[in-house]
Amino acid sequence: MLVCEKIFDIFPYDKSKNLKRNGITEDALNLNSYSASVSLKKYTDAKMYLQKLIDKGYNDPKIYYYMYKIIIDQDKLPEKAIEVLQVGREIFVDNKLLIGEELNYYISQKKTDILVSKLTEAIELDPEHTLMYVNRGMVYQQLKKHDLAIADYKKALELEGTSPEES
Repeated sequence: MLVCEKIFDIFPYDKSKNLKRNGITEDALNLNSYSASVSLKKYTDAKMYLQKLIDKGYNDPKIYYYMYKIIIDQDKLPEKAIEVLQVGREIFVDNKLLIGEELNYYISQKKTDILVSKLTEAIELDPEHTLMYVNRGMVYQQLKKHDLAIADYKKALELEGTSPEES
């Protein structure tokens, strides 16, 4: 347990909200405790602090990314890790960090059917994102869906040829 853990016990007694006025909130304390726990390689504690933030509905997509990384890198539980990431994606639909990590996951797991679906979702959210078309084209190429691959490559080239002045 971290030394700062004792501060949580003080919050109920801070009736005048002096802690909050000085930037000491339970959320800030949980986030700082998470960072300290990771630095100390206490990943179980780190997950506990992140889970507290998730349970409170803390409004930052990074907490889902951080939890995902601990579960996939330290616990070696890819199925559980992607569940956490998907919860974050449901809340933060257009967050590029979570989208990118989700795509990386499906690439690493060689789940091309799901990957095509996720790339299509990403394109719908950002139809001007050239790299998504290239990536989906490569997946289509692996799946031997050459017509779809060519269409995505053409779209990527079309977008790449559009300068900001032409838009």
